[in-house]
Amino acid sequence: MKTIKSVYLVEILLLTLASCSKQKNQYASISESELNDKIKGAWAGKMIGVMKGIEMEFKAAGETYEDSIPWHPEIIERTS
Repeated sequence: MKTIKSVYLVEILLLTLASCSKQKNQYASISESELNDKIKGAWAGKMIGVMKGIEMEFKAAGETYEDSIPWHPEIIERTS
């Protein structure tokens, strides 16, 4: 059993090292219209998820949060 664990450990180590050896210094480039299309698609997907998930939103807690949530930029670290 110890031998099998050692083999798995070596395999994981080799796979990790192999995956780290390929450095990509290239960036993908897309047109501005394609970027806008992707942003609009992501936004639409997020909004659809919000609307479809609303009926499940507070089922675990059993109640909604009715008060306002206080927020100002100083709450977040390193915003200034």
